[in-house]
Amino acid sequence: MFAALYTATSIVSSPFTIHEKNEEFAKGLPQLYIYLHSTHHDKPIDFVDKIIKGRFLTNLQHDCLTLYSKIVQMDLPLRPAFSYDYVDEKNYTAVPARASTDHFDSCNNYYKDLAEVFSRQLTLLAGLNNLLKRGDYNEFEPSLKMTRKNEVRKELSYLNKFADVDLGSKIQFIDDCFYLSKQKPLITA
Repeated sequence: MFAALYTATSIVSSPFTIHEKNEEFAKGLPQLYIYLHSTHHDKPIDFVDKIIKGRFLTNLQHDCLTLYSKIVQMDLPLRPAFSYDYVDEKNYTAVPARASTDHFDSCNNYYKDLAEVFSRQLTLLAGLNNLLKRGDYNEFEPSLKMTRKNEVRKELSYLNKFADVDLGSKIQFIDDCFYLSKQKPLITA
């Protein structure tokens, strides 16, 4: 059942994703976990236990799946945006490119839902990055823990506090992330 569901959702979401990057991550993540387990034995096990017991992945999976049905409903308002890729720049002024504001509220709410789910995914990424860089999912880069006023950032005291950080700030607190880096990944499949 899940295989059919994910096949359908991957087709629906294909305009919004880079298949090769997803495949690289899916193949590399088990390798990354094996590496973390061999170098920092207890912390990766504790990290996965907390994720499972807290139902983090289950809840995240359900939230992601609810987004897919909403994206199908967004077909009509998003259609003009998808068509811009096919516009010949020389004749651009002759192409009607108006997007209706009738669907603004639903588009705006959908964007907020996407941002919230993405923000939660960054918490998982931060935990993995902290394990990789410092051997502890709760340990953020020491230089990022201090504010300009030389005060300790409470939101970086441990990963659960980081989960409450707003999306706009989260990325700056994930130092030299293995996933966001343009360099080759540390672990290859």
